[in-house]
Amino acid sequence: MIDILNINTIQVLSVNMLVALVIMLSVRIILGLIFGVSVSHELSIKDNFAFGISFSSIVLSVMMIVLVAISGEVATDIKTEIGLIFIYGGLGIFIMLITRLIFDKITLNKINIKDEILNGNISVSIVDSGNIISSSIIIYNLLNNKVLDSYDSMLTILVYFLFCQLSFYLCFFIRRILFYLKSKTSLTKSLLEDNKAVAIRFLGYNIATAIIITTVLYFCIVEKMPIELLLLLFTLLLLLLYLFTNLINKVILFGIDIREEIDIQDNFAIGLVEAVVVISVSLIMMGILIL
Repeated sequence: MIDILNINTIQVLSVNMLVALVIMLSVRIILGLIFGVSVSHELSIKDNFAFGISFSSIVLSVMMIVLVAISGEVATDIKTEIGLIFIYGGLGIFIMLITRLIFDKITLNKINIKDEILNGNISVSIVDSGNIISSSIIIYNLLNNKVLDSYDSMLTILVYFLFCQLSFYLCFFIRRILFYLKSKTSLTKSLLEDNKAVAIRFLGYNIATAIIITTVLYFCIVEKMPIELLLLLFTLLLLLLYLFTNLINKVILFGIDIREEIDIQDNFAIGLVEAVVVISVSLIMMGILIL
């Protein structure tokens, strides 16, 4: 314990915390510019819970990416350590901005996410946050798999990230179609009506999908699995995720009409349970396969 808490470690820890604080402040400033509002006004005067969710998810996502630079062996000197953290912090902010732009223009193109969040639509904020956190999970695992060995490999990182994002959005569109077939209403309509139960369930499936994608990513980068086997593995894992989630839901929520409670009655508690179940199943699958 004494060896771990030496002067050098405490110094590096203090510097990392200071740089992390600067990055968080940068996220606040950039988010305020994007929304065209005062963050303080939205959080303390309007008490805009939806804005708070969005702000918190972006901070969390950026710091997850910064964690790649902070974790592992300490850099040879403080300047290098600070430089790495700022690079990853800038990368994290850039990726989150691109992700939000894609999500706003493509995935939920019939919803003005910015306006809905400013108007306090918690459901839109929850789904938006789920997408942002899911993207950060993907990029964290991508960078943490040691693909970034040189500046030349930045192109490789971009290719992997785009492939992962395309896979993620494809799964999102499929879930939208399945939601419409089961509920006879669109996801857009449910979110505009601020159905928080539907939103939190989608957040759970978004994060679970990201975990499945990172599992497949491991076999792609580390195990060098052929593309046809990767596609087969990805499809199989998604099917197993769906089957096990539904089985567990029927067991732990027996006697409850899940669709009625979530899609019609906006029962947030049931939606949260299903979100936790699907994330748990994805974590168990990842643990069995790669941990």
